[in-house]
Amino acid sequence: MNFRVLPEANREVTEALGWFAERHRYRAVGLLWSMWLDGLELIKENPRRYPRAEDNPTPYEIRNYILPKYGYRIVYQIEGSDHVILSLCRGQRRTAHWLDRVRLP
Repeated sequence: MNFRVLPEANREVTEALGWFAERHRYRAVGLLWSMWLDGLELIKENPRRYPRAEDNPTPYEIRNYILPKYGYRIVYQIEGSDHVILSLCRGQRRTAHWLDRVRLP
């Protein structure tokens, strides 16, 4: 299995952590970071356990891992043995801003 996190997704994590830190919500920073790392591990263990992304207009296998707090989701693509983390985004927004990150076969 090849597992990787796109730089754009890493940048989104940094931005989310920064948003909480700017507001002096340091406990939230630690919790969000922990949930991010836990989510990555759970996706690695069983990537097809989590639901398909409803805002995915492509024929590709795009799924969501919903973080248990703060309304974020990890959007990832499964293609064969490759697993690519596309985005960390707010769950309420179904903007599919990550579509240009989908890897085409």
